[in-house]
Amino acid sequence: MRYGTLKLYVGSMYAGKTSSLMKEALSKNAVIFKPKYDTRYSENEIVTHDGECLPAYIFSSMKDIALVGETARPYCFDEIQFLDEDRYDGNFVDDIASLLSYGVDIYAAGLDMDWQGKPFKITASLLAMADHVTKLAASCNVCNNDARK
Repeated sequence: MRYGTLKLYVGSMYAGKTSSLMKEALSKNAVIFKPKYDTRYSENEIVTHDGECLPAYIFSSMKDIALVGETARPYCFDEIQFLDEDRYDGNFVDDIASLLSYGVDIYAAGLDMDWQGKPFKITASLLAMADHVTKLAASCNVCNNDARK
């Protein structure tokens, strides 16, 4: 059996991470997952800041992911930075490694750093495992320079 690939879209807020993930999901006919806690724009869709949306399965554990029962298609995960032990029942990084070992291709998006420039532990761990990384940046509304945090 082949090992799956992991591709990440990371960067600051408003950089286009979810938009990039949505394009990947549509082009690969992927299964989309959204963390249960993320209810900012919708409870059952991933939504860009521009209002584009796609339906998504809600998850907070590997059990929720396994219930979908679809391993022949790639998986897309949004807002990965917050999937720590407080918001995810289990170890998200280990669960991603397990899915990859079953040959599931994974696409994920999230912040790489907090507002102080400190890396999110979950994102940093997945970056170390990733086969492909796309680092995106937004432009600051004040100075028009890259917004890195």
